[in-house]
Parts: sequence; structure tokens; C-alpha cells
Amino acid sequence: MAIASDFDVRAKLTLGSVGREHPGRIQIGAAQVVWWLAVITAAVVGACVLVTSMTIILHAPTMNGLARLFDLDGEANIPAAYSSFLLLTAAFLLFLVSRIERDRRGTDTRYWTILSAGFAYLSLDELASLHEQWNRPFRALLHTSPHAVTWIIAGAAGVLMVGIYFVPFLWRLPRADAVRFIVAGTIYVGSALGEETVAALLRKGSPEAVQFEYPWQYLGLVTLEEAGEMIGVVFFIYAVCLYLYSIHGRIEVDFSGAVDP
Repeated sequence: MAIASDFDVRAKLTLGSVGREHPGRIQIGAAQVVWWLAVITAAVVGACVLVTSMTIILHAPTMNGLARLFDLDGEANIPAAYSSFLLLTAAFLLFLVSRIERDRRGTDTRYWTILSAGFAYLSLDELASLHEQWNRPFRALLHTSPHAVTWIIAGAAGVLMVGIYFVPFLWRLPRADAVRFIVAGTIYVGSALGEETVAALLRKGSPEAVQFEYPWQYLGLVTLEEAGEMIGVVFFIYAVCLYLYSIHGRIEVDFSGAVDP
């Protein structure tokens, strides 16, 4: 299947790797992908927790700009860029599936394409926090506090509609693939919406809410949220890789532009 004149994606049923026989070709293995992504995820989250912990222990909120760079709850920094990369990787793999399904004249090409576009949007949102723009209109509509996190309502409604729309798609998938997709989605959405909901409730004006302002509690909650989202996307990438193998064997990405005889 040719994506462009100098970029081919071919299914390979035999094992192999990048080497002298096939320069410019990369074969994607699900186990290797999830292993490296898990290691990198642990390293990113660990570094962020370490830096933020040091700001609390040393009473140095900025640490000469290092704190913002590793802030799990921040924008346009290392954890946000990594989360965006994970989501963009998922979007790319979903795009490959949509192209393969189109060439096979599959019935679910539209669903795969929508999923790819959706993950591309989530990747952009992770960097720019576009979902925060929903706060202002929903605060006005619900007459809530200027600091209320109302985008959760729009997010929950969107998740419900998307879930209903994709029920036929999930029903037609092989059972194991459908279960993996559902588990990955549950981890991601549960972390993104669930932890944010807990945070909003803790901020609400009870005397106990003051405890939430303690930095250690905030760090713990943000770590659960952001790490959960990353884990959900990593597991989803693993699930999509397995689906690719189930329909086309071993996937090889060819950057060389060479054509097999």
C-alpha cells in the first residue's frame, strides 16, 4: 500500500529488522513499541515528580524555570509535548489502518478515519489546552463561579456521544481488539475526566477543601491524572499495533522509496 511516492507501508509476514538488506525500512513490533513507550513514560513522569517534589522540599516554586518545564499540569512543556507525541503516534497508526481498510474495501474505513482525526485533535489540544475554552461559555450558562472547571460537562457529553456512535464499530471488531480498545479508552477518559472531577469537588467551598491546596496533594492528583492518560494512550497504541498485525501481518514502514521486485 503506497502512502506517497517515497513512503510505503507494506505488510510483512516474516520477521526482520532494519539492516543492510533493507536500508531505510523500519518494522514495527507491538512488544518493542509498548516496552519503549512504557520506559519513556516512566522516565518523563518520574522526572516531573522529582522536579516538582524538589520545589516543595526546597521551597523554590520556580527553580529558575525548571519547575514550569517539568510541570505535569502545565502547557507547552516536556510532559505536554510527550503526551502530544503519544496521541499523534496513535493518530498516525489509525491513519495507516484507515488506508489499509480502504484498500481492502472494508466497511469501517470511516470509523478509522474519524478516530485518526480525533486523536490528531487531542494531540493539538494537549499542547494548547483547547478544552479550557469551554469553561467560559459553560460558566455563563450554568451561572457558576469564575473558577469552576465546567469543561468537564462538555467533555463527558462528548465522550457519551462518541461512545454511542462507535458501538456498531466496536461490535464488528474481533472481541479481543474491541476489549483492548475499550480498556484503553476507559483508562484515558477515567484519568482525564475522573481526576479532574475529583479535583473540582475538592476545591468546592468546604473547610476540608483547604487541604487540597497543600502541594503534595496537588502533585499526587496531577500525577495520577497525567500518568493515567499516558498509560491509556500507550495501551491504545499497543492495541492498534496488534490489530494491524491481525489484518496484515508484520508492518514495515519504508522510507527508502525502493520497490520490491
